[in-house]
Parts: sequence; structure tokens; C-alpha cells
Amino acid sequence: MASRNDDDEAKRPALDSKDGSGAARKATRKRSENHVGNALRSAYDEAVREDVPDEFLDLLRKLS
Repeated sequence: MASRNDDDEAKRPALDSKDGSGAARKATRKRSENHVGNALRSAYDEAVREDVPDEFLDLLRKLS
């Protein structure tokens, strides 16, 4: 019986195909990774710029 990974591999085009689709797939993946990275950086930057809620500041004062 073939494993699930073997079935998945058979469905996927080869990365080093003669028509160059492997290079295109790599470039597409790189652009997707860059897009995700940029989105995460943007979300992080936005969160960092937000003020700390007063409730959190009150809790921190009580702990110190």
C-alpha cells in the first residue's frame, strides 16, 4: 500500500521539469512567502504602535 506522501508526490509536478515550471513554482512560492512576511511585519508594527490599555497598566502597577 502506498503511503499518503507517495500519493501526494505523484500528484505534484516535478520541480526540475523540462518546461521550466520548477523555476516558476519556486518564484511563485518565494513571492507568497514575501507577501506573508510583509503582512506579518505590518500587523506587528500596527500592534506595537497601539497604546497599552489602562486595565493592563493597572494590573502591572498592582504587581510591582
